[in-house]
Amino acid sequence: MEREGDPVRFTEGRLDSAPSALFQELITRPEILPLREPGRFTAELTVDLAHTVMLAERGIISQADAAAICRALKRALEAGPASIPLDTSKDSSLFQIEAYLAGEIGHDAAGRMHTGRSRTDRGAAVMRLQLRDHLRGVLGALHAWQETLIAKGEEHCDTVLPGYTHLQAAQPITFGHHLLAQFWLHAEDVDRLQLAYRHINLNALGTASIAGTSWPLDRERTRELLGFDAITQNARVSRTYIFRAEAASAYATLLATLHYLTSDLYVWFSEEFSMVEPADHHSGSSSIMPQKKNPYVWERTRVTARHASGWTASALAALMGATSSDSFLEPPEVETYGPLIEGLLRINTETLQHLGVDRDRMLNAARRSFATANHLADLLVRERGLPFRDAHSIVGRLVRVCVERGIAPMEVDSGLLDRAAEEVGAAPPGLELDIVREALDPVSFVNSRVTLGGASPEDVRRQIGSARRLLESHRTWLADMDAKVDESQEALRRAVAAIVR
Repeated sequence: MEREGDPVRFTEGRLDSAPSALFQELITRPEILPLREPGRFTAELTVDLAHTVMLAERGIISQADAAAICRALKRALEAGPASIPLDTSKDSSLFQIEAYLAGEIGHDAAGRMHTGRSRTDRGAAVMRLQLRDHLRGVLGALHAWQETLIAKGEEHCDTVLPGYTHLQAAQPITFGHHLLAQFWLHAEDVDRLQLAYRHINLNALGTASIAGTSWPLDRERTRELLGFDAITQNARVSRTYIFRAEAASAYATLLATLHYLTSDLYVWFSEEFSMVEPADHHSGSSSIMPQKKNPYVWERTRVTARHASGWTASALAALMGATSSDSFLEPPEVETYGPLIEGLLRINTETLQHLGVDRDRMLNAARRSFATANHLADLLVRERGLPFRDAHSIVGRLVRVCVERGIAPMEVDSGLLDRAAEEVGAAPPGLELDIVREALDPVSFVNSRVTLGGASPEDVRRQIGSARRLLESHRTWLADMDAKVDESQEALRRAVAAIVR
């Protein structure tokens, strides 16, 4: 058996030799290195404090042992991750912390902290705390991004540009309408992140490995001290990590949404479009070509979104072990995704806030295109009673003739329209010139949109009002979650203080 002052190796009761050097490098080292990350370090020691408090309150360990454990853990928290030495001859972070405690307060007291629990339920609690904090950070950054979409959208309610499908001018819209579309897509991302948060914010601590424990643990107390919403209802659940795959999926979907706008802006900044321009302090240049201004923010966002397309598949593949008894079922790197996405949202928010928008070039692009052709076809239906399919054929032929002859939309006259109708076997509509020109005007087009959700400045302003109300409700939800976490941290602080006094 181990003696005070001897090296502590917690698995020697069953194993008769220390782990090999290669085992330590490939198996143990990756397991314990995350303890050096501040967020993971704080989550680990917070779970240990909550469990120790509960053990003392239930009379499972003595007040003296609990006080010694809590004091040592508090000292480590104050000193930071480097305060706990890492030793790859010992197993996971749990054993690293126990070894630290043994050195601080002796093996006997340190060994009592683990009463009634397993690495499994403890690890699940740590993962859930860390992911919960990351989700809150992502949601906060997402709300700030959405607020910028609203503000910039309001600024550009009347900024007309071509709306593109297949990268071809399709129908005129406004830049504000385009930005509000991004807001509403992200509103669904918020729903997914909130759902993931609810599934993550459950207390698995106290379920031991898979069957529970004979110790009379108070799982509701640790739930309260850690700020979880509820407890997991089956001990076996603590060994499953579906919640991490769900977080990976919500993150990846958010990046897929963000990819939409960043890809559009990326194209619109090209010299051929020149409709938007990121500020210099959000851009890079070339090591060889002096003229280059490179949109690195949008490029980094787009490539990260592509990488993220594999996150969910990777997470699910890791979870699909041969049986539910497999140990290494944790999806890889999920804890790194949240801070990465939060950073991307923050830099995209800054970039959009300082984005240069060439309103004239956008409007001229709309005027050069035949994106208003649908409006002219609708006018033939309305004014001449034609079936839409016939009107579509007439206007399609008109566009073909104009493209072949190099005639711009605002140069079209009634005679051209009549000849186009005759070429497809229809009667000349005989519309007046001002009616034809107004129908092909992109500003007139966007102002004529009457349906909810359309591109008219009036409806974009309506959407802005709705978006602000929804954003406020989402921010209230997040503030409530933040307050609950703060309350739990204060409850844990008071409980620890009552023990160590």
